[in-house]
Amino acid sequence: MACKRKLKNFGLAVLVGQQGSGKTSTAIHIMTDVNYMNWKKMNLTSWEDLLAFEFEDSTLIYIDNLFDGFLYYQHVDNWWDSLFYFYFECIRQKSNIRLMITAKETEIERACAYFKENIQIFSQACFIREYVYPLSNEEKIDILKCHIKSVNSKNGTASPFISEKLTSEIKDIICPIGFPLCAHMYAYEEKHRDISIFRSPRTYVRNQILQRIRGDDSGGVRTLFLFLIYCSSLAPSHSLETPELQYGGQCESFLRNLCPDSFMEKVHPVSFQNLREKAEELIETVLIRPNRTFQFKHQIYLEGAIDYFFREYFNAFVEFFPLSFLRTCEMQDVSEEQISKLISRMEKEIVEGAISETLSCKIFEDSKFEKEFCNNIKEEKQMMHNIIFATDGKSNYKLPLIFWANKYNLFLLSKTLMNFPYENYREEHQQFFFALFGELCSYDENFIKRAKQQQEMKDLPKLVLKLKLSDGKTVSHLILSSKRSDNDAFQCLKRILNEAQEHETKLDKSIIDCVLKQNKYSRLQCLLHVLQNVHENAGRDSHYIRVLVNELKTAYTTKDSLLELEVLCRISILVVHGANGFTRKYLRIFFNDRKDYPIPISLRKERFQNLMADRINSCIQCFNGTFPIRKKTISFEIEMAKPLEKAIEDSIAILAGKEDPFSTQATFSSNAHSRDSEC
Repeated sequence: MACKRKLKNFGLAVLVGQQGSGKTSTAIHIMTDVNYMNWKKMNLTSWEDLLAFEFEDSTLIYIDNLFDGFLYYQHVDNWWDSLFYFYFECIRQKSNIRLMITAKETEIERACAYFKENIQIFSQACFIREYVYPLSNEEKIDILKCHIKSVNSKNGTASPFISEKLTSEIKDIICPIGFPLCAHMYAYEEKHRDISIFRSPRTYVRNQILQRIRGDDSGGVRTLFLFLIYCSSLAPSHSLETPELQYGGQCESFLRNLCPDSFMEKVHPVSFQNLREKAEELIETVLIRPNRTFQFKHQIYLEGAIDYFFREYFNAFVEFFPLSFLRTCEMQDVSEEQISKLISRMEKEIVEGAISETLSCKIFEDSKFEKEFCNNIKEEKQMMHNIIFATDGKSNYKLPLIFWANKYNLFLLSKTLMNFPYENYREEHQQFFFALFGELCSYDENFIKRAKQQQEMKDLPKLVLKLKLSDGKTVSHLILSSKRSDNDAFQCLKRILNEAQEHETKLDKSIIDCVLKQNKYSRLQCLLHVLQNVHENAGRDSHYIRVLVNELKTAYTTKDSLLELEVLCRISILVVHGANGFTRKYLRIFFNDRKDYPIPISLRKERFQNLMADRINSCIQCFNGTFPIRKKTISFEIEMAKPLEKAIEDSIAILAGKEDPFSTQATFSSNAHSRDSEC
């Protein structure tokens, strides 16, 4: 087994995979292995503990879900420094000290980005990644059989039987979390084993939590879950010691010390009697008991319990519960009044400096909530003044709100903040580049470390322009490939290119590739501007025409008139700019097999441009009255016939009226782009 081998050879094993992939189960299995029977076991949750203990005896140390949650994220530097020190000073020096870690793929990748230079030591030698060992269909069936056999053995029932129908369904199913956890849920379901458990495990867990609470009239299960939620939230350095469940009075005092009385009054009935017995009944189905302490058997069950209190006691939960609980809650069936209460709580947290943690809440992933939040701060002028220049006071990086908005891809919030009436150009200019810096950091976490380098931050525009992702993308590429509208992307790009000229930063041909590969939003204004800012011959590659003509054929096939209009305009702009390769075959496709198209001798002549304008106008006629037309004057820096200018200008107005214009699945990232990397 890979994990056992890593532990033996290197003294360190890091199990990396998606939620529910069996990381924790594997770790617990190893801790109970006969080879470690006489070893001391320690479950650590803080980097301080890793450095504080003296490990004299043979000790197997276990850290579960490293970097999972905002508390870890705040101390990522300390964690890495401690792990590096512990590895080289303890593990490498002593053969009787071993460390086993589990971590989600997304969290470990984000954390590793901070230490790209040093992490190779761990990654190459000690990481065991789930995707390297994918489960076959036979292994999935074996896992399910194993779980069912375990349940049947405890219940004294027959050996496992997996029907052909279930076997077939499992082979085709895609689980939103790891298969092993879904299989465990399925096996331990007492009444209704159904394939939906694999398809919607979070819904299943929420329903299971609800049934357990409602099935206990005494309120003991509700009290137990609330107690365990607060236990899970305590920082390792917290002064309160967690009492054992058999001591009901101590458990009540513990919970009342942490949970506001205003909330406890609303949660009834509560009962601190027989909590241990209640917990024993939930072992394996909802809870586990490692090291003699009860806890939710998986993060998904903790989130399900939090979700219960969020739904059942919404007003009190939003007002009193720690922000760390709110971070996992999702916007489902939330009323307008409840949204207003959530907004008030989020504003309060931002004003108090918890900006990064607040904007990382799941509720901000809901576009409706983000929109309502933005509308609210626009209406509350004083609130906008309070938060516009606020910096994060609870993370290692004292960066402003607009940075974090872009870091978490909240572009509507970023746009709202940029529209604030700043007192001077310098303030607005700085905010603009903080926003771009945040966007870059959302792609590469390692960039955020630059925020501690004061000299670089003094010239933020220069830093933003020189940063490049691992694939060579710059901030200009990110703007063009983002979900921004054509006009928003154009306005950003224009400012970036003006700044680039001041810093003598030049654009290359890849920026045109990036414009043409945008597969969801119009980019006509951007294309016009980019062609004037790259070196003279960059836009004349015959490859561009071939790609666009193929996309035009797609538009005809799918009858996507918006895509057709966009591509017709892109081809026309490139042809006028002097693009090569517009052959007779491509002409026939462009004019949709009309018989009066000209021979390709004078592609840049006025007569031919007028014919292209006619072709675009014939497409425009399909949209009369369909979308709100946002007419605006376009600057045509490329010399172009007036009818063609007007046709493209009208097209830009039409496409601007459709927020998400291209409906076809066969988008601009087709096989014709295969020679270039995706933008």
